[in-house]
Amino acid sequence: MKRKAIKLISWSKRAIALTLSALVLISSPSCASKQIQSSEELNDEEVFVANPIRPPQFKGGYEAWEKFIAKHLNYPKEAIKQGIQGRVCIGATIKKNGSISKIKVIRGVHPLLDKEAIRLVKSMPKFTPAKDFDLGGKSIESSVILPIVFRLPIISKARKSTSK
Repeated sequence: MKRKAIKLISWSKRAIALTLSALVLISSPSCASKQIQSSEELNDEEVFVANPIRPPQFKGGYEAWEKFIAKHLNYPKEAIKQGIQGRVCIGATIKKNGSISKIKVIRGVHPLLDKEAIRLVKSMPKFTPAKDFDLGGKSIESSVILPIVFRLPIISKARKSTSK
């Protein structure tokens, strides 16, 4: 009985480690070079630690990202008339020098909003590239998903009736 319990614990450790490695691979494709190939590679004494990678960042951080979008987003007039809104997810590659390439719509809302989201991402300045500290802090190419939210302002019924 005790032997079965030990085997279950070691298998549960391996299952957790493989689950963590799958999550790391999903969240950071650049980790693929260090993935665990099978549960036999893990010893019971080993501790799984993800690669120390810093993801790419918009220069100035999240607040600068929001300001850039607020300043440069041109909500298509036809989309406003039709009441179209939503989140367009743009996939892109941030190169070693921080430039953006391979821009494509991952999840679109409407062709008008998708086109504007692509235009907006193409107009963004260079990012701070991802760094892999296993490689001495070298800049690495990485993939990102950039959500661009199109939200129409809420107009109350009272304002609508007075504006006519």
